[in-house]
Amino acid sequence: MRRPFSRSGQPVRTVVDRLAFGGFLLAAVLLLLIGKADLRIVAFAEQRLSDVATPLLRAAAAPVGALRLAAEQAAGWWDTTSRNAELRAENAELLRWKTVAEQLAAENAQLREALAMKPATPMPVELAARVVADGKGPFVDTLLIDAGSDDGVRQGMAAITHEGLVGRVLSVGRSSARLLLVTDFNSKIPVRIEPSGDPAILAGDNTDSPALAFLPFDPRIGDGDLVLTSGRGGGLPAGLPVGRVVREPQGELRVASFIDWRRLDLVRLILSPPVAAPEDEPVPDGPSNPIDEASRR
Repeated sequence: MRRPFSRSGQPVRTVVDRLAFGGFLLAAVLLLLIGKADLRIVAFAEQRLSDVATPLLRAAAAPVGALRLAAEQAAGWWDTTSRNAELRAENAELLRWKTVAEQLAAENAQLREALAMKPATPMPVELAARVVADGKGPFVDTLLIDAGSDDGVRQGMAAITHEGLVGRVLSVGRSSARLLLVTDFNSKIPVRIEPSGDPAILAGDNTDSPALAFLPFDPRIGDGDLVLTSGRGGGLPAGLPVGRVVREPQGELRVASFIDWRRLDLVRLILSPPVAAPEDEPVPDGPSNPIDEASRR
């Protein structure tokens, strides 16, 4: 009995399955179309909302921008006012030191005249050069400049800035030269410490603060004392500022250079005329020395 009933229901079941498959396929196609339509509708709506919101946001941001600009201008005005006050104080201090320097120069001229001393010759500034390469490394501290023998550069010339001593000319080419910095391990410069007058040797050790070596047995050097070139040996002019004494916690004396090595761009080259020894100078014609005449007899 079940068998004939099953056979009679088979065509109906097949038709239902086909209709269901077709319905599902149609539903899938409709869903795809609706999905694409929804994306376009969403994009269209977003674009329209952006068009409407942009002027509103711009209008709302205008007061904020104005407040920010006003705050920046107020901060700039405050910084400018503070900087102007500092510059006025520095200018007043410089004017005071200018007056002191003029008084000391006049007093120095009077003392030289009273003692019949030879007037001090000004330091000749030969030329200026630009730093074109930095040779600083773990074992060498040198600089390459864009002036050479064709420009009048000579070996041994001192390189300075308005701040102080940079180094000296180590080697010279036709259009370039190499400077040996005071911080280089091979740099040994005779210096004088003021106000004590103690002599020393500024010994570079490839750090930004060279050490003071060969000090006297009883140095009277204090922290912050001025370090100047002594001019001994004739290699460098006397009186070039180098830096100030810094006493390390372990007691070692070093020199903080006046030069800002990170911003060093231009240098001036000067040449100290060598002082000839008396035996190298020609003897002028004139009356004979009585001491020499007595020694000959």
